[in-house]
Amino acid sequence: MAQFGVYAGDQWRVRPRFTLTYGIRWDKPHLPDTPTANPASVASYGFRTDVVPSPQQWSPRAGFNWDLTRGEVRQQVRGGVGLFGGRNPFVYLSNQYGNTGIEFRRISLTFNAANSVPFTANPDNQPKSLGNAGTNEIDVVDPDYKFPSIVRGNLAYDRSLPFGLVGDVELLFTNSVEDVTYRNLNLVQTSTRPDGRPFFGPRQSNVQRRHPAPQHG
Repeated sequence: MAQFGVYAGDQWRVRPRFTLTYGIRWDKPHLPDTPTANPASVASYGFRTDVVPSPQQWSPRAGFNWDLTRGEVRQQVRGGVGLFGGRNPFVYLSNQYGNTGIEFRRISLTFNAANSVPFTANPDNQPKSLGNAGTNEIDVVDPDYKFPSIVRGNLAYDRSLPFGLVGDVELLFTNSVEDVTYRNLNLVQTSTRPDGRPFFGPRQSNVQRRHPAPQHG
């Protein structure tokens, strides 16, 4: 995996005591490999395992500094706001490469006195006919998936105090723009409990599934 980024910014002294700093960042992830295609995922859920998202992200931001110093009292008002994404969490996409439902299959066996697995030292001749029916895990990512991002800003007032101290009052705020949600699309409501609660069961009994999708904050 690779991520390409470009940033441009400038600082503008609007007035002798007022400075404006602004810029914009562009990020684009690149995944050179393609996961294995699993037609069963398309037939059962409508999502392809061999399609991964590659969203680009624009992150503008701006800040200011206003010097209000008068005489011996140094004071200023500062602040800024911007859209931030940080380093993309590629771990959210890695499960789609390892869990396409093609590369391997899980087989379980409950041990008891009449149901044991004979030990075989030969690694090329391990037992194959044992356990329950195999189960798969299929992980896919919504093609419209966007990497997490937040809007963050601050507004502050700084003032010099006696004895060389500086006091400040600052307001900080953060709001999620894009976040991650996981859904198990293999679960469907099968009944309703007497108290009104919905009861869910698997759509496909031999498939486990997780699905990161975009969620707007």
